[in-house]
Amino acid sequence: MPNLEPILATSELAQQNLDLTVALQRQSAELLRQSQELDELNKRLRLTQEQLNSASKLATIGRLAAGIAHEISTPAQFIGDNLTFLRETFDELWKVIDCFRSGGAPEEMGQFDLDYLRNEVPEALDASQEGLSRVNRIVQAMRRCAHSGTPGMVAVPIEEIIQNCLAVSAGEWKYLAKIETEFDPELPPISCVRADISRIVLNFLVNAAQSIREKGSVGLITIRTLRRGDFAELSIEDDGVGIPESLQSNLFDPFFNTRPAGHGGGQELLMARRVIVDQHFGQLSFYSVPGQGTKFIIELPLAS
Repeated sequence: MPNLEPILATSELAQQNLDLTVALQRQSAELLRQSQELDELNKRLRLTQEQLNSASKLATIGRLAAGIAHEISTPAQFIGDNLTFLRETFDELWKVIDCFRSGGAPEEMGQFDLDYLRNEVPEALDASQEGLSRVNRIVQAMRRCAHSGTPGMVAVPIEEIIQNCLAVSAGEWKYLAKIETEFDPELPPISCVRADISRIVLNFLVNAAQSIREKGSVGLITIRTLRRGDFAELSIEDDGVGIPESLQSNLFDPFFNTRPAGHGGGQELLMARRVIVDQHFGQLSFYSVPGQGTKFIIELPLAS
């Protein structure tokens, strides 16, 4: 009888190769399916991050809207009052002119207080001009905080970002805290997406003011900048209520909030860490002592 063992062995090997090929095809199909699922998941995550980013922007605008409206309405009010006064003054002046035109006697001019008008009209004009300049500063600061102007990374003096944020957020802190600034005059510009960093600085300023408000007394917010190697360091420190030790380890966790909804301290901190660390390759840290205050430290790369 012929030896069938080689034939059987070859047949068995062919079957094993076939089984292996089928298994590899199945595994490849499964890997392809998983890859497609991961791609879809990444798209959803990016969309979610964009939505959170947009929500954070809207939250910042909403928190500052009332204060900004107040800061603009105050100069607008005295501009309106001065315009009313100037209108009445011109009515008086036309009476003087009409009196001259009609050949009025000098003694009839005594009913018009020209010395008063000579003093008050220039003051009203100066005050109105200052009010318009104040409104313009606030509007320009809002524009710079909300829009980077140039897409992508740009070289920006960090002091300029801070000053704009202080102007926009003044309604949040001006009646609660004194602001002290210590800026390094030799600090080079930073490389950043201006609107994103502006929003983060705004949130830290507002959070500092809220912490002081919770303490119940007029406080102090200290803002410092200095150079550390190839990085600019910005610190924002308050003497408010501080952060409880039990919460400090969770501060940057998703959906974690140290305050009630609508009062900040939640997604803003998570977004701040993502923007500073992931997008700008910087560092974000903090120190807090309950009952004494909190200090946030931002490090951002200098523009090359």
